[in-house]
Amino acid sequence: MENSTGGRPTKYNPSFVEELDKYLAKLSNGKRCLPTVEGFAIHLGIDADTVNNWVKARVKDEQGNKTKKLLHPEFCRAIKRLKTIQKEKLINDGLYGGREVNCTMAIFLLKVNHGMVEKSQADITTQGEKLPIPILGGLSVK
Repeated sequence: MENSTGGRPTKYNPSFVEELDKYLAKLSNGKRCLPTVEGFAIHLGIDADTVNNWVKARVKDEQGNKTKKLLHPEFCRAIKRLKTIQKEKLINDGLYGGREVNCTMAIFLLKVNHGMVEKSQADITTQGEKLPIPILGGLSVK
């Protein structure tokens, strides 16, 4: 795509959705590059803020108020796809980037994606001392 020289804001073009495939193909030619919104913006010849503005853009109603309906839904799906590909690449490269599995990355992914947490038990009630034997109805329990 051609670079913008400034001035008027860049107009959205539906062909930008197809440009994502060209951008991803360019990255997959044996290069070790991570697909990013910023890289895609450079590929389009625009600013990353413009890409983000198009993703957030909403249809306006008769009074000029923004609705919940996306103005460029296909573009939003394309950017979501880019981020999904980026996430998958980060996970695989982080986990299998070296010869062995990266344990720190595996722990991180289990915490973030699967709700697993490390638990440590601390006795804050008795500070490690044994509790006294309770007396129940005149009988002691051992």
